[in-house]
Amino acid sequence: MKLQNHLLIAMPNMGDDYFQRSVIYLCEHSDKGTMGLVLNQPTDLSIAELVAKLHFMMSSDRTFPDKCVLAGGPVNGEHGFILHTPTDLPFQHSFKITDRIILTTSADIIDTFGTPHAPEKYLVALGCAAWTPNQL
Repeated sequence: MKLQNHLLIAMPNMGDDYFQRSVIYLCEHSDKGTMGLVLNQPTDLSIAELVAKLHFMMSSDRTFPDKCVLAGGPVNGEHGFILHTPTDLPFQHSFKITDRIILTTSADIIDTFGTPHAPEKYLVALGCAAWTPNQL
């Protein structure tokens, strides 16, 4: 059974400190393994603060959302993962999950934030959750 585009919800009695009470959106589930993003663990960093850190000392007249960046999982915590609706622009590293959901891991998408080219809906996560083949 393919679990891609499904939610993985932790059982109430799960004792794992990181995944306890987690809701994970599964972006990929194949014979190579599984990858997903934790959707309910916000960080103390906003998207606006993240953009400011990425574009250190650069002035901008754009307005960025004040939504929180999520702690997407314990793997690759220094890498960004953006789940978003389709746009009219291609990005360097995007993976189509469904016709309505795309995962982008390249920073070029961040340059669209605050412009008419930005995805209509998106969330930003640092890190991801991953499992080896047949682990889930």
